Amino acid sequence: MWLERLSGGGDRHTLEASLTRSDLSSVAGLILFGGILAPMVLMVSLQYTPSQPPHFS
Repeated sequence: MWLERLSGGGDRHTLEASLTRSDLSSVAGLILFGGILAPMVLMVSLQYTPSQPPHFS
């Protein structure tokens, strides 16, 4: 869909829902958890993950 818009194809007269003030908290939460908190948790958890699997003999 977005590729059609970039290439100039597709219907240019479609209506899209606009963001409202009530959506602000949801968007802020998505940005906080998905864009900031998740990468930080990943980096911290990688510090505690062993680089080699345990050796079973």
